Amino acid sequence: MRVKHALKGILRVCIPRMPFDAQNYLPGEQQSYAREWLPAASQSGKAHSDFVQPLPFTMPDTLTLESLQRFWAHPVRAFFQMRLQVNFRSQENEIPDAEPFELEGLTRYQLNQQLLNTLVEEEDAERLFPPFPCCGRAALRRFWRNMLGCATPGDAATGKPGHRLP
Repeated sequence: MRVKHALKGILRVCIPRMPFDAQNYLPGEQQSYAREWLPAASQSGKAHSDFVQPLPFTMPDTLTLESLQRFWAHPVRAFFQMRLQVNFRSQENEIPDAEPFELEGLTRYQLNQQLLNTLVEEEDAERLFPPFPCCGRAALRRFWRNMLGCATPGDAATGKPGHRLP
C-alpha cells in the first residue's frame, strides 16, 4: 500500500491552472517556457489603463418617430446602431444581385438526371425549373437549349412541343 501511494506521488504532478502562476517560474523540474507570462508572474509588468471609459454625451440633431420606434422595439440593437455605429446584420441573408451561373457538381448531376427522366417519361419539364431566384437553374435551362440546338429539350427528345423550357 505504501509503495502504491509513493508511486502515485511520483507519477502525479499538480500543475497550476493559470499560465502566469508564480509556481510555473520557480527553479526546478516543472517550469513554464512561456516567456510572455514571466513579467506577470514576477509582478514586474506594466498595468494597463482602464479599458472601460464613459462615452461622451452627444445630442442627436433630429429625433424621428422611426428612431424612437426602433429604440422601443429593440433598445440594445438601437443603442449599438445609433450610438456605437455597430451593425450586427448578417451579410449571408442578403440575396445576391446576380444568379450564380454554375451549380455544384452533385446538384447539376441530380438536376440533369431529373430532367432526362422527365423527358423520357414525356412529362412536363417546367416543374423542374420553378421560378426560385438565385438557385442556378436558369443557367442550366439555357445550357439545355443551346446543347440540343432547339427551342427546348422536350421538343428534341419527344419530337413534339409541350415540354418546353422557358
